[in-house]
Amino acid sequence: MKRWLVVFDGGGTIWNSMPVLYDHYRIAALYFGLVRAVEDFPYSLRLMNELSSLRAFNSRKNIAKALTALLLKRIKAEELDQLLGMSDAEQKLLDTIASLIPDQKFWEIATLMGAFLEEALYNYPEEWYPKCEGLDETLRQLKEKGHIITILSNRRRTSVMNILKAYKIVDFFHHVEAPKTGEPLKKDVLPLLRALRQKGLEVPSQMAFIGDSLLDILSAHEMRQSLKNAREEGFAIETVKVVGVLSGMGTERMFRTLPTEKRPDVILSRLTELPVFLERSH
Repeated sequence: MKRWLVVFDGGGTIWNSMPVLYDHYRIAALYFGLVRAVEDFPYSLRLMNELSSLRAFNSRKNIAKALTALLLKRIKAEELDQLLGMSDAEQKLLDTIASLIPDQKFWEIATLMGAFLEEALYNYPEEWYPKCEGLDETLRQLKEKGHIITILSNRRRTSVMNILKAYKIVDFFHHVEAPKTGEPLKKDVLPLLRALRQKGLEVPSQMAFIGDSLLDILSAHEMRQSLKNAREEGFAIETVKVVGVLSGMGTERMFRTLPTEKRPDVILSRLTELPVFLERSH
């Protein structure tokens, strides 16, 4: 059996940040007067998962703009549900925000909410994030099969390592590639490959990117296209799979809104399905 280089995104594939984010969204909406009580927050966890999964709203500041616009416009849950099922959902939401640009109240709330979310979530204890369901068993099986297990994340490296230590799973990973500070504009798999080589590890010819959001999947496709540079440096990557998992932000409906050529090669309902998928793939 051939070994795989398994590249996890981190959030939504290792730790499940969405319940924590959802609680913060509801509290922020109450704090800034957009709802009268936390219980009045109109959107479900699933809808907020799908909204956060869109590339344009994958940051705290941008999700604050979207949420402020939706609540000021009094968009009902049923309307948002219908909108998020459309292939142009992202553009329609951007248009909704654009319509409020002259509104000073919108900008005041959106700016303050964005800052609130940034600060609150930056200081949220990493060890409080719940594990993705089935994580331990998945990592154990991947390790037993001899696969190279890595993380490629936009989250600060210290934060990622704190989470792994809290979960007591550090030893499962051959390498963690994450920024020391801030967030890079674009993920790049080449530094990860170079780091594995520097550690004396043989990089497998088969690679699988594991992501839970539309941004993860689109980034994975971009990295797949950029592997020409890796081959020029002697990394013989022959097979690349883009794997969408339903363990975090993404839903099968959201993945299906992507153009056919940008969709995941496979959508897994549970993390524990990953080892079997890799074993059966070529």
